[in-house]
Amino acid sequence: MNNKLFDVLNWILKKKSNISDFDDVSCYIVNRWLTMASNDFCNIINLTSNRWLTKNKDIPYFNFYKAILPKHNRKIDYIKKTKIEDVDIGEIKNLAENKEVSIKEIIFLEKQLEEFKSISK
Repeated sequence: MNNKLFDVLNWILKKKSNISDFDDVSCYIVNRWLTMASNDFCNIINLTSNRWLTKNKDIPYFNFYKAILPKHNRKIDYIKKTKIEDVDIGEIKNLAENKEVSIKEIIFLEKQLEEFKSISK
């Protein structure tokens, strides 16, 4: 399975010229790895396949990707979650529970607010 996944990715990104079959490869996993390849790929996939390609099951995903995505020769690095920094989690946790959002989202929004305040000065 793993070899087929990377064979399909290499074929889509035009590193390989032909491929035997890709019946067992999940579209979700291919989407995930392609979005980690570059920010441009992420935008393209979000605007196309995640919006309308998943609704049309008859369209062959991988042929579509091969046609619209440019050649990509760099290695695709797996993106891991970032750890939450050690901050006063107690207050943030209460706020997250009251607003029904994640702690990470509260921390992100606070950082954005600080950035906006620094820009407006």
